[in-house]
Parts: sequence; structure tokens; C-alpha cells
Amino acid sequence: MLRVVAVFIGAVVLMLTLFQSIAIAVGWWQGRIVSLGGGELFWLLLLPVLLAVYLRGFPFLRAGCAVCPERDECARQTARDTGP
Repeated sequence: MLRVVAVFIGAVVLMLTLFQSIAIAVGWWQGRIVSLGGGELFWLLLLPVLLAVYLRGFPFLRAGCAVCPERDECARQTARDTGP
């Protein structure tokens, strides 16, 4: 139970930091942030790291994940039915 709570809190912190980093990046891109200070530079440099953690941490984005086994079974059945 404690592990589930820790993973949930970690996911919330990841999402909040990812949103902050994206907001800084969009503001810089649109020209609303002209000069990058230490804080803005930190968030811009953290954005690729946060995206990598997000994409690595959520298995439904990877090939061969086991989150949706019924979808995989359906795909296998369809491939057998329409096979050569």
C-alpha cells in the first residue's frame, strides 16, 4: 500500500514539474520570456529529462506492454483470421 502511495505522489510531482517546464518552454518559444534567467534555464534543461522519465515510466507507450492483454489477444486473433 505504501508503494502505491509513493508511486502516486511521484507521478503527481512528475506531472506538475513537467507542466511547469512545458509552460516555460512555450513562453520562451513565443517570445514572452526574452532573457533566460537561472530559473527559466533550469526548467528548459529539465524538460527533456522529464519527458524521458514520463515516456519511460508509463509502459502503455512501449511496444509489447502487458497493460492491455485483451487488446493483444484480439490483435493476435485478427492476425490468425486474416493470415496468408
